[in-house]
Amino acid sequence: MKKVLLFIFSIVLLSGCGKTTKLNLEKIKNKLETLESNGQVIFSDNAYYDLTKLENKYDIDTSEIDEYIVSMHKNEANSNLYIIASYKNSKEKLKNELDKLIDLEKASFGNGYFPLELRKVEDYYYKEYGKYLIYIVSDDNELVYQKIIEEKE
Repeated sequence: MKKVLLFIFSIVLLSGCGKTTKLNLEKIKNKLETLESNGQVIFSDNAYYDLTKLENKYDIDTSEIDEYIVSMHKNEANSNLYIIASYKNSKEKLKNELDKLIDLEKASFGNGYFPLELRKVEDYYYKEYGKYLIYIVSDDNELVYQKIIEEKE
């Protein structure tokens, strides 16, 4: 009996007691709307995209997106964006679709008119946090990521 209890305790301990990593996207959105770097609000000229807009404007298959927030620039003179999306079943499928969006952004800024913005998109920041895929394009990607993770539940 002791061996069975020890085995069950070990499994629970190793699995992290079933705790899942969850981000509070509303808190993150509120925090990032006012986040400053070098005295300027980083995402001041951004709009939030719904799944329909991602599908229609960028031809992104959104079927694998579970929970998300997408904040992208409103004009072509600014490349700042962040995408936080959790996947339903396939991380790779969702990552491929979101990578496609980043590639479209690179092509958009690759016309030579905004070389600094192109460089920011080329140096985009990608991290995985539990089931969340996080993409950031800004002048201070580490600061943005830090604020995202600070706001977890």
